[in-house]
Amino acid sequence: MLNIYDIEVNFNKKLFDFFDWNETDILDLIRKTPLVKVADKTYNLFLKGNIIVDKELLQLIKDKTEVYNEKKYEKIEYACSITNGYDAICIMFDSKGNILRRSRLNIEDEIEIIELSSSLKTTTIGYKEVKKYYKYNFLLRSESKIIKEILFNLNKYKDDSIKIEYLYYEWFNKKSTTNNCYEDLLIDIKKTFSNKHKEFLNVIKLFVV
Repeated sequence: MLNIYDIEVNFNKKLFDFFDWNETDILDLIRKTPLVKVADKTYNLFLKGNIIVDKELLQLIKDKTEVYNEKKYEKIEYACSITNGYDAICIMFDSKGNILRRSRLNIEDEIEIIELSSSLKTTTIGYKEVKKYYKYNFLLRSESKIIKEILFNLNKYKDDSIKIEYLYYEWFNKKSTTNNCYEDLLIDIKKTFSNKHKEFLNVIKLFVV
């Protein structure tokens, strides 16, 4: 097992891409942490967060991660970097193998890890797959914020059929043929994100007094 040195992490329950880190995020500088290479299927479970690892991995990585804290080093009991040879993240576990926090890496650190991992053999990790743990956030924070703002404002008008029908037309560019305008809007707005959301939010704001 290799150790990785001097990497910057942004531990959160949600997994944010590096380009989506905020200036207000609390970043940690990891002095060293073990690197574990796993198969693609296992790595994807770590990305989704629906995995509980066995004791063997925890014993392997216990107290081997050190983080800079002012003028001294502090150990993180269970943490390591995980890679499949093409991608990499850093993960913090609890004593039962549940994921506590995860972090993407900046471009330089990730490239270094991927290059170093080429000499590593794939480690078979014992784990239990769970239905749902953390949900991977595929949206930028700014995009998530816009969607939440749309949904918040829509909720204000859910009992106003005239406004909801108008907003339905603005979103779908057609009149509704059902009595479920509000529900249909919610479902479609949450599917994905596009510039259409920005334009739609501006339309909704016209109603704000």
